[in-house]
Amino acid sequence: MPDTLYIIGNGFDLHHGMQTSYESFKLYLQRKHGFVFDTVEKFLSIDEKWSDFEEALGNLDVDLLEDDALNCLSSYGDDDWSDSGHHDYEYELTKNVGALSSELYECFCEWINTVNIPNNPTLLSLKSHARFLTFNYTQTLMGLYNIPKSNVLHIHGSIDEPANEIVLGHGWAPEDRTQLTTYIDENTDTRIASGYQIVDEYFSHTYKSTSSVLRKNERFFASLSGLRDIYILGHSMSSVDFEYFRIIAIQVNFDTNWYISFYKLEDKVRLSQVAMKLGISESNVHFIKMEDIK
Repeated sequence: MPDTLYIIGNGFDLHHGMQTSYESFKLYLQRKHGFVFDTVEKFLSIDEKWSDFEEALGNLDVDLLEDDALNCLSSYGDDDWSDSGHHDYEYELTKNVGALSSELYECFCEWINTVNIPNNPTLLSLKSHARFLTFNYTQTLMGLYNIPKSNVLHIHGSIDEPANEIVLGHGWAPEDRTQLTTYIDENTDTRIASGYQIVDEYFSHTYKSTSSVLRKNERFFASLSGLRDIYILGHSMSSVDFEYFRIIAIQVNFDTNWYISFYKLEDKVRLSQVAMKLGISESNVHFIKMEDIK
């Protein structure tokens, strides 16, 4: 059994010259799917470069979304009221929520399939017999490094395997937020009640269920106890994926070496904090630059 595990994040693809940043997705969306782009910009709390894209899916501005749809909520007593407008409020919410969930997901899958692997980039010195856990959807490991597919787990799916559905979303579990439908009582307008359900369903549909992914791949994670070295290459170890690292840290030996790549010096502080939170001994954490893996 290989004693080395490489954990691959998006920074790995970027290092090889691939246009896989969320900022690249933003520009693609702006160019190809203007309505979806405008809806994201309007209703999601997201930075200019979209670097926190997945986390932002959980930061929907619900108040703004509902206020915007209220323009379509006519009073039953209005002079110009007609039955044809009964569902206008729900339609407006559904239109915007659809753009932020199913349509956005389809656009993402469309975009990631347009990303090309560059010719002849400078390669790192990777152990081809090792195991690889990649959070990327691309075929970089197989295409550039000829890593056997059997050695690679695409934990969030792959563009090469239609049956292995791409996993994308925020990490805010539905049970961890107050459901809007709990505010419904006998005095709630039925259209408002339907709107509450539409918004609640948005958070469920855009949730990346780490626990489901872990259950699906529990044999892989249970087999990590013999690892001597773990290399984290181009992964920010962000909160949305923290649970994967927690499970790995539990499974491996206390003396396993963790080699964590960083891009900027300030990244080391945050990554050190994550390693400490995982219970990894400071003496077993080694920070590296990806270009130094030769």
